[in-house]
Amino acid sequence: MQFSHSRVELFENCPYRFKLSYIDELTTLPSDDPTNALILGTALHEGIEKGVQHGIDTYYGGYPIINDLHVNEALKLKYWIPKVRAIVDEMTDKPMFEVEINHPTLKGFIDLLVPLGDNKFAMYDFKYSNNVDRYLESRQLHEYKHFYEELNPTHEVVKLGFIFIPKTMIRQKKTEDLREFRQRLMETLAKMEIRIEEVEFDPEKVNEFYHKISIIEETTEFKKNETRLCDWCEFKDFCKQGVTYML
Repeated sequence: MQFSHSRVELFENCPYRFKLSYIDELTTLPSDDPTNALILGTALHEGIEKGVQHGIDTYYGGYPIINDLHVNEALKLKYWIPKVRAIVDEMTDKPMFEVEINHPTLKGFIDLLVPLGDNKFAMYDFKYSNNVDRYLESRQLHEYKHFYEELNPTHEVVKLGFIFIPKTMIRQKKTEDLREFRQRLMETLAKMEIRIEEVEFDPEKVNEFYHKISIIEETTEFKKNETRLCDWCEFKDFCKQGVTYML
Protein backbone atom coordinates (compact mmCIF):
# COMPACT_ATOMS: atom_id res chain seq x y z
CA MET A 1 0.00 0.00 0.00
CA GLN A 2 1.21 3.50 -0.85
CA PHE A 3 0.54 5.74 2.14
CA SER A 4 -0.28 9.39 2.66
CA HIS A 5 -0.04 11.58 5.70
CA SER A 6 -3.81 11.70 6.08
CA ARG A 7 -4.14 7.92 5.65
CA VAL A 8 -1.73 7.21 8.49
CA GLU A 9 -3.30 9.91 10.65
CA LEU A 10 -6.72 8.35 10.05
CA PHE A 11 -5.43 4.99 11.30
CA GLU A 12 -4.04 6.65 14.43
CA ASN A 13 -7.40 8.28 15.15
CA CYS A 14 -9.52 5.20 14.45
CA PRO A 15 -8.31 1.91 12.94
CA TYR A 16 -11.89 0.89 12.15
CA ARG A 17 -12.55 4.02 10.09
CA PHE A 18 -9.26 3.35 8.29
CA LYS A 19 -10.49 -0.17 7.45
CA LEU A 20 -13.83 1.10 6.12
CA SER A 21 -12.13 3.72 3.94
CA TYR A 22 -9.01 2.01 2.63
CA ILE A 23 -9.50 -1.74 2.98
CA ASP A 24 -13.26 -2.10 2.46
CA GLU A 25 -13.11 0.95 0.14
CA LEU A 26 -16.51 2.22 1.24
CA THR A 27 -17.65 5.69 0.21
CA THR A 28 -20.57 7.75 1.46
CA LEU A 29 -23.14 10.14 0.09
CA PRO A 30 -21.80 13.68 -0.54
CA SER A 31 -21.86 16.00 2.45
CA ASP A 32 -24.24 18.96 2.54
CA ASP A 33 -22.51 20.49 5.59
CA PRO A 34 -21.50 24.07 4.61
CA THR A 35 -18.42 23.80 6.85
CA ASN A 36 -17.17 20.49 5.45
CA ALA A 37 -13.40 20.78 5.95
CA LEU A 38 -12.44 18.84 2.83
CA ILE A 39 -14.64 20.92 0.51
CA LEU A 40 -13.59 24.21 2.12
CA GLY A 41 -9.91 23.27 2.02
CA THR A 42 -10.05 22.24 -1.62
CA ALA A 43 -11.83 25.46 -2.56
CA LEU A 44 -9.31 27.55 -0.65
CA HIS A 45 -6.36 25.86 -2.35
CA GLU A 46 -7.93 26.17 -5.78
CA GLY A 47 -8.71 29.84 -5.18
CA ILE A 48 -5.20 30.70 -4.02
CA GLU A 49 -3.71 29.08 -7.11
CA LYS A 50 -6.28 29.94 -9.79
CA GLY A 51 -8.24 32.93 -8.51
CA VAL A 52 -11.16 33.80 -6.27
CA GLN A 53 -13.93 32.87 -8.70
CA HIS A 54 -12.38 29.48 -9.37
CA GLY A 55 -12.27 28.84 -5.63
CA ILE A 56 -15.90 29.86 -5.14
CA ASP A 57 -17.00 27.71 -8.09
CA THR A 58 -15.09 24.77 -6.60
CA TYR A 59 -16.81 25.30 -3.25
CA TYR A 60 -20.33 25.51 -4.66
CA GLY A 61 -19.60 22.60 -6.98
CA GLY A 62 -18.97 20.37 -3.97
CA TYR A 63 -22.62 20.45 -2.88
CA PRO A 64 -25.89 19.12 -4.29
CA ILE A 65 -27.77 22.17 -2.98
CA ILE A 66 -26.83 25.70 -1.86
CA ASN A 67 -28.46 27.76 0.88
CA ASP A 68 -27.64 30.92 2.86
CA LEU A 69 -25.21 29.02 5.11
CA HIS A 70 -23.16 28.01 2.08
CA VAL A 71 -23.15 31.60 0.85
CA ASN A 72 -21.82 32.70 4.25
CA GLU A 73 -18.89 30.29 3.90
CA ALA A 74 -18.28 31.46 0.33
CA LEU A 75 -18.08 35.05 1.58
CA LYS A 76 -15.33 34.01 3.98
CA LEU A 77 -13.42 32.35 1.15
CA LYS A 78 -13.86 35.43 -1.02
CA TYR A 79 -12.36 37.51 1.79
CA TRP A 80 -9.37 35.28 2.54
CA ILE A 81 -8.25 34.00 -0.86
CA PRO A 82 -6.83 37.30 -2.22
CA LYS A 83 -5.14 38.02 1.11
CA VAL A 84 -3.34 34.67 1.09
CA ARG A 85 -2.40 35.09 -2.56
CA ALA A 86 -0.92 38.52 -1.78
CA ILE A 87 1.31 36.91 0.85
CA VAL A 88 2.42 34.25 -1.64
CA ASP A 89 3.18 36.88 -4.28
CA GLU A 90 5.36 38.74 -1.78
CA MET A 91 7.40 35.56 -1.30
CA THR A 92 8.03 34.85 -4.98
CA ASP A 93 6.91 35.61 -8.51
CA LYS A 94 7.22 31.90 -9.38
CA PRO A 95 5.13 30.01 -6.83
CA MET A 96 4.85 26.25 -7.30
CA PHE A 97 1.42 25.00 -6.19
CA GLU A 98 0.24 21.45 -5.56
CA VAL A 99 3.63 19.87 -6.21
CA GLU A 100 3.12 16.11 -6.32
CA ILE A 101 5.18 13.68 -4.25
CA ASN A 102 4.74 10.23 -5.79
CA HIS A 103 7.16 8.12 -3.79
CA PRO A 104 6.68 4.33 -3.48
CA THR A 105 6.08 4.87 0.23
CA LEU A 106 4.22 8.19 0.30
CA LYS A 107 1.93 10.08 -2.02
CA GLY A 108 1.09 13.69 -1.28
CA PHE A 109 0.86 17.20 -2.62
CA ILE A 110 2.90 20.15 -1.37
CA ASP A 111 0.60 23.17 -1.14
CA LEU A 112 3.32 25.70 -1.91
CA LEU A 113 6.96 25.37 -2.88
CA VAL A 114 8.93 28.62 -3.07
CA PRO A 115 12.18 28.63 -5.10
CA LEU A 116 14.97 30.41 -3.20
CA GLY A 117 17.74 29.96 -5.76
CA ASP A 118 20.60 27.46 -6.01
CA ASN A 119 18.09 24.57 -5.91
CA LYS A 120 16.96 25.56 -2.43
CA PHE A 121 13.28 25.80 -1.55
CA ALA A 122 10.84 26.83 1.16
CA MET A 123 7.87 24.51 1.69
CA TYR A 124 4.53 25.72 3.06
CA ASP A 125 1.21 24.12 3.88
CA PHE A 126 -2.06 26.07 3.94
CA LYS A 127 -4.30 25.39 6.93
CA TYR A 128 -7.78 26.88 7.23
CA SER A 129 -7.90 26.38 10.98
CA ASN A 130 -7.47 27.94 14.40
CA ASN A 131 -5.84 24.79 15.76
CA VAL A 132 -2.32 26.12 15.35
CA ASP A 133 -0.58 24.12 18.09
CA ARG A 134 -1.84 20.78 16.77
CA TYR A 135 -0.49 21.41 13.29
CA LEU A 136 2.83 22.69 14.54
CA GLU A 137 3.33 19.25 16.11
CA SER A 138 2.24 17.45 12.93
CA ARG A 139 4.59 15.14 11.02
CA GLN A 140 3.27 16.27 7.63
CA LEU A 141 5.86 18.83 6.52
CA HIS A 142 8.70 16.69 7.87
CA GLU A 143 7.46 13.73 5.82
CA TYR A 144 7.05 15.88 2.73
CA LYS A 145 10.55 17.34 2.97
CA HIS A 146 12.10 13.89 3.42
CA PHE A 147 10.31 12.22 0.51
CA TYR A 148 10.53 15.24 -1.81
CA GLU A 149 14.30 15.35 -1.38
CA GLU A 150 14.55 11.60 -1.95
CA LEU A 151 12.77 12.06 -5.28
CA ASN A 152 14.74 15.23 -6.10
CA PRO A 153 18.28 14.66 -4.77
CA THR A 154 19.62 17.94 -6.19
CA HIS A 155 16.98 19.97 -4.33
CA GLU A 156 17.17 21.05 -0.70
CA VAL A 157 14.20 22.22 1.34
CA VAL A 158 15.71 24.71 3.78
CA LYS A 159 12.55 26.17 5.28
CA LEU A 160 9.28 24.60 6.46
CA GLY A 161 6.19 26.48 7.50
CA PHE A 162 2.43 26.72 7.75
CA ILE A 163 0.22 29.53 6.54
CA PHE A 164 -2.75 29.59 8.91
CA ILE A 165 -5.98 31.15 7.68
CA PRO A 166 -8.18 31.79 10.73
CA LYS A 167 -11.77 30.59 10.97
CA THR A 168 -14.76 32.32 12.48
CA MET A 169 -17.89 30.34 13.30
CA ILE A 170 -20.13 33.21 14.42
CA ARG A 171 -23.83 32.64 13.79
CA GLN A 172 -26.71 34.87 12.86
CA LYS A 173 -28.51 36.24 15.90
CA LYS A 174 -32.28 36.13 16.21
CA THR A 175 -32.19 39.92 16.48
CA GLU A 176 -30.42 40.52 13.14
CA ASP A 177 -31.44 39.96 9.56
CA LEU A 178 -29.19 38.31 6.98
CA ARG A 179 -27.76 41.61 5.74
CA GLU A 180 -26.88 42.69 9.28
CA PHE A 181 -25.28 39.33 10.03
CA ARG A 182 -23.13 39.40 6.91
CA GLN A 183 -22.01 42.92 7.75
CA ARG A 184 -20.99 41.70 11.21
CA LEU A 185 -19.27 38.74 9.60
CA MET A 186 -17.14 41.05 7.45
CA GLU A 187 -16.30 43.17 10.48
CA THR A 188 -15.24 40.03 12.36
CA LEU A 189 -13.02 38.85 9.52
CA ALA A 190 -11.35 42.27 9.35
CA LYS A 191 -10.15 41.80 12.94
CA MET A 192 -8.49 38.46 12.20
CA GLU A 193 -5.00 37.91 10.81
CA ILE A 194 -3.25 35.26 8.75
CA ARG A 195 -0.32 33.67 10.57
CA ILE A 196 2.87 32.24 9.12
CA GLU A 197 4.57 29.79 11.47
CA GLU A 198 7.84 28.08 10.65
CA VAL A 199 8.92 24.70 12.03
CA GLU A 200 12.35 23.13 12.29
CA PHE A 201 12.85 19.84 10.49
CA ASP A 202 12.84 16.85 12.84
CA PRO A 203 14.05 13.55 11.32
CA GLU A 204 12.51 11.68 14.26
CA LYS A 205 9.08 12.54 12.90
CA VAL A 206 10.01 10.74 9.68
CA ASN A 207 11.14 7.72 11.68
CA GLU A 208 7.82 7.83 13.51
CA PHE A 209 6.00 7.81 10.17
CA TYR A 210 7.85 4.64 9.10
CA HIS A 211 7.04 3.05 12.45
CA LYS A 212 3.34 3.83 12.06
CA ILE A 213 3.37 2.27 8.59
CA SER A 214 4.86 -0.94 9.96
CA ILE A 215 2.11 -1.09 12.59
CA ILE A 216 -0.59 -0.65 9.94
CA GLU A 217 0.90 -3.38 7.76
CA GLU A 218 0.97 -5.80 10.70
CA THR A 219 -2.54 -4.99 11.93
CA THR A 220 -5.18 -7.68 11.42
CA GLU A 221 -7.88 -6.42 13.80
CA PHE A 222 -9.02 -2.85 13.19
CA LYS A 223 -10.70 -1.77 16.41
CA LYS A 224 -13.10 1.12 16.89
CA ASN A 225 -11.78 4.12 18.80
CA GLU A 226 -14.69 6.23 20.03
CA THR A 227 -13.69 9.85 20.66
CA ARG A 228 -15.12 13.32 20.08
CA LEU A 229 -13.89 12.96 16.48
CA CYS A 230 -16.75 10.52 15.87
CA ASP A 231 -19.07 13.51 15.42
CA TRP A 232 -17.18 14.40 12.22
CA CYS A 233 -16.96 10.84 10.86
CA GLU A 234 -18.91 10.06 7.70
CA PHE A 235 -19.46 6.51 9.00
CA LYS A 236 -20.82 7.54 12.42
CA ASP A 237 -24.37 6.21 12.01
CA PHE A 238 -23.15 3.04 10.31
CA CYS A 239 -20.59 2.40 13.03
CA LYS A 240 -22.84 3.09 16.03
CA GLN A 241 -26.27 2.07 14.77
CA GLY A 242 -25.67 -0.21 11.79
CA VAL A 243 -27.51 2.23 9.50
CA THR A 244 -26.45 1.90 5.87
CA TYR A 245 -28.30 4.72 4.09
CA MET A 246 -25.13 6.78 3.66
CA LEU A 247 -23.02 4.05 2.08
